[in-house]
Amino acid sequence: MKKQILILFCTLFFVYGGHIVSAGIFNPKEFTLANGMRCIVIENPTSPAVFHSLWVQVGGADEKIGQSGKAHFLEHLMFRGTEKLAPGQYDKIIHELGGENNAFTSQDVTVYHVKIAKENLAKIMEIEADRLTGLKITDDVFIPEKKVIMEERQSRVDNNPMGLMIEQMTAQLYLHHPYRIPVIGWMNEIKELTREQVMEFYQKHYVPNNVILIVSGDVKVDDVKKLAEQYYGPLKQGELDNRVRVSEPPAHIEKKITLHHSQVTQPQMIRMYRAPKFTGKDADKEVACEVLAEILGGGQSSIFYDQLVIKNKQALGIDCGFYSQKDDSKFTIAAVPTPSVDPVLLEVSIDQIITNLLANGINDEELIRIKKKLDADSVYARDSLDKGAKAIGHALTGNGQISDVEEWNKHLESVTKEKVLEVARVIFDSNKAVTAYLRPKV
Repeated sequence: MKKQILILFCTLFFVYGGHIVSAGIFNPKEFTLANGMRCIVIENPTSPAVFHSLWVQVGGADEKIGQSGKAHFLEHLMFRGTEKLAPGQYDKIIHELGGENNAFTSQDVTVYHVKIAKENLAKIMEIEADRLTGLKITDDVFIPEKKVIMEERQSRVDNNPMGLMIEQMTAQLYLHHPYRIPVIGWMNEIKELTREQVMEFYQKHYVPNNVILIVSGDVKVDDVKKLAEQYYGPLKQGELDNRVRVSEPPAHIEKKITLHHSQVTQPQMIRMYRAPKFTGKDADKEVACEVLAEILGGGQSSIFYDQLVIKNKQALGIDCGFYSQKDDSKFTIAAVPTPSVDPVLLEVSIDQIITNLLANGINDEELIRIKKKLDADSVYARDSLDKGAKAIGHALTGNGQISDVEEWNKHLESVTKEKVLEVARVIFDSNKAVTAYLRPKV
C-alpha cells in the first residue's frame, strides 16, 4: 500500500501531539523540588548525550470556550524571546552547542525537548528556566506569529484534504468533550486571540508545580538534582485550579461523513472509535488494546493485511492504531482501497472481519507472535535516548503512573486471548465511531 498515506494519516492525526510508546523497564529515579516541580531521571550511559524534556501539563482541551489554539500559539511564542534572550537566540544557542530541539502541543500537554551533549545540560536548564518565567512578547512579535500560525493551519488543515477530514471526524466523535476542538484552533478564533489572553494562559499554567522535568541519558540522578535545584528551584510556585473537564454523554448514533476534494486522486476510508481510558488496575487492558491493534492492522502479517490486501485484493494497504489520552483513548483503522473497489465495499469487508473476531476471538499463534514482537520492541526501547522519557511523560500527563511503564512487560505477559476479545467488544461499538470516506471531487 501506499504506506506513506497511512503514515501521513497518523502524522496529521497527532500532528500536534503524540501517543504512548511501548516501553520496557527504564528504572527511573524521582525527586520533587520545593516549588513542586516533579523531576524524573533515567540513567542511560549508552550514549554520551542527554534528552532534556519539560512536560507542561496544559493543552488544547484546557482552553476557555471561544479561545481555541492558545496552547499551541504559546508553544510558538516560547521561541520568540525573553527578558534575557532575543527572538531566535534560543534556537541559535542550541544549534551552536550541537543540539537538537523541538516542541509539540496535544490536547493534554505541551512538551519542549532538547538532545544535547551531557556537558551542556546546565546551559539547557539555565535557558529553559528563563523561558518558563521570563517570556517577553510584544505586539511586534505577537502579530507576525499569529500570521504564521494561520498559515500553518491553512497548509495543514484547510488546504489539506486529510487534515480537514481528520478535524471534521474528531468534531463528530465528541458531542461535548473539548477534545472535539482542534489543538491548532478554529481559524475564526485564532484571528481573534489577543496577546493578553495568551500571556494570561502562560502566567497561569507555566509554573514549576505544573511542569514535569524528565532527563534521560548519560547522567546521574544526584548531578541532575543539583542542576535542577540551581536553575529550576528558584522559580516561584503558582496557584493552580482543579483541572476539571466535562464528561462525554452516551453515544447512540453511528456517524458517517464524506469529503470530496479536488486534491484527492485515491479514495480512502478511515474510522475512529472512542474507547475508554484504562489505568491503574486496568492497565493490562490498555496493553491488550495495543495487542489488538497489532493483530488486526500492525503490518504485513496482520489479519486485515492478509485478508484484504493479499487474498481479496480489496486494499492497497490498511493500518490500525491505538492512542491513549488523558480522558479517553482512540482506536483507528485507515485503509486505501484498490482502484476497482469502492471504500464502502472495503468497509463492509472490514466489518465482516471484526464481526468474525468478536464471534471467534483470536488464535494462539497470532497472540504469541504479537506478544513476542511487542516485547522485542520494548527491549530496543531501553537503549533509546528518548523513548523512555517520552513513555513516562505521556503516562504521567495522561493519568498513568511510572509503574504503568515499568511494568509494561508484566502487563503484556498477562494478556490472554480472552482479554483481547474483552477489549475488542468494548472498542468496536459502532455508536462510538465515526467513519469517513475521502473521495475525489466530481
